[in-house]
Amino acid sequence: MKIWRQSRISLGFEKWSFAGHSTGGMLGLVYAAAHASSLDKLIVVGAAASNRYMDAKDSIYCRENPKNHRLLEIFTILNAPEASNELKSQAAREWTEMSLNHPDRWDDYFSKPSSGRVVQKRLDYYSRHLSSFDISSRLNLIRTPTLVMCGKYDTQCPDALDMLRGCSINKVSSKY
Repeated sequence: MKIWRQSRISLGFEKWSFAGHSTGGMLGLVYAAAHASSLDKLIVVGAAASNRYMDAKDSIYCRENPKNHRLLEIFTILNAPEASNELKSQAAREWTEMSLNHPDRWDDYFSKPSSGRVVQKRLDYYSRHLSSFDISSRLNLIRTPTLVMCGKYDTQCPDALDMLRGCSINKVSSKY
């Protein structure tokens, strides 16, 4: 969060807008609660306010989800130093496909190149703090106009919008 604040200041912005998806959206909520006066707008897509999304049976991270056992195997492959880059690449693709409503449209979704470096750094940060991640009690600190969007077919944070209901965050929400 400190680097975002420093970036805003060095760019000469008194206020700016932030949009984040998944872990980026979760970090956006954390930033907005800590630095509410520096944001004009906040857009959060497919994210949750706490780690409780992993308890939702539709979440691939829930132990009761039929895909969870395979997901744990994929994590083992991704973290195994002896696994080849090809095997890790296949495992990463399978994990991503678990998150897609139409995995058969892979080429449509991912035709543009992406380095993936930013995503991996965010995931590494988030995985270290996941067991204690819960910003729901601090959402009332967010005074920024906020758009929250959650997907009807989201297999990672399926109940994210429901978790935000009842919070005093100044939000406009939609389930697409």
